[in-house]
Amino acid sequence: MDLIKKQILNFLQYWEDVKRRSSRTLANYHHYLDRFLKFCEKSKLTDLAKIDSEFIRRYNNYLTALDHPKMTRQTQNYHLIALRMLLKYGNIKKQGNCDHRKVKLGKLEKKKAQVVDKQTFNDVLASPLSRHSSEIIKLRDKAILELLASSGLKVSEISILQKRDFAGRTLLCRKPKMDRQLELSNQAQYWLREYLQKRKDDRPNLFISHDKADSARQKAKEDFGLSPRSIERIVKSYSANQKQKITPQILRNTYIAQKLLSGENPKDLKSQLGLKSNSAIRNNG
Repeated sequence: MDLIKKQILNFLQYWEDVKRRSSRTLANYHHYLDRFLKFCEKSKLTDLAKIDSEFIRRYNNYLTALDHPKMTRQTQNYHLIALRMLLKYGNIKKQGNCDHRKVKLGKLEKKKAQVVDKQTFNDVLASPLSRHSSEIIKLRDKAILELLASSGLKVSEISILQKRDFAGRTLLCRKPKMDRQLELSNQAQYWLREYLQKRKDDRPNLFISHDKADSARQKAKEDFGLSPRSIERIVKSYSANQKQKITPQILRNTYIAQKLLSGENPKDLKSQLGLKSNSAIRNNG
C-alpha cells in the first residue's frame, strides 16, 4: 500500500507545484483520493499499474452504495474526476496503463437555469441609486447592473472592458479570436455615460474601484479594473433585501430567457454571447 500512497502524494504535489492549483482545490482532491485509497485498501490494490476497467466499475459501484450520508451524483462525479486525473498523471509518469478516458462520469439531471422575476429584477436595477454611498459608486454600480441586464456579458468579460470599448451605442467585447460588437440598451448607454462623465481619472479601465485602497494603487501608477470577483460581490450586495438571491449568472440567464421569449434566433443569440455550445441556450429554453 505504500506504493499507491506515494503515487497519490506525487500526483498531489505535482498539482501544487506545477499546476499551481488553489489550496481549496488541493484539499478537495486530498479528500476524494483519500476515499479512493480506502477502497484500494479494501480491494488489496497496491499499484496504479494494476487498475483496469473492472476495478473502475467496482469503485463506481462502491461510491454509489455509500450512504453516510447518501452521495449525490454530482459528488460521485467529483470523485471520479479526481481518479481520472490521477490515472492521466500515472500514464504520463509511466505508473499505469489504464486509459483515464475509461472513467465515465454519471449523467446529471439537467436543471433549468435560474432566472429572476420581473419585480425583483426591476428592484435590483433601481437599488444602487437609493444606497447610502458616494455618487460615483452609485453611478458605477447602476451602470454595471444595467450592462449585465442588457448584454448577457460574463463578469470576466466586463472586468477587462476599457473606456475605448464604449462607443456611445455599442460596446466592443474583446475575446481571443472572437471580438464582438454589442448593441446596448438605452438605459445601459445612459448610465455608462453618466458614470464616465463623473470620473476625473485618466485610467483606461471602464470600471474601477473608488475606495481608499484604490487611491494607493493610483499612487503606485497601477492600472487595475474591477476584478470578476469584485463585480460579483457588487451584484450580490443588491439582493440582500430581496426575496430572491441575485448573481451575475442569474442576470445573464434572465437576459437569455428574455431574448428567447421575444423570438430571438438561438443561433444568433449564441453568436452574440460568444458561446461555444448550445447548453446555456437550451437550459433557458
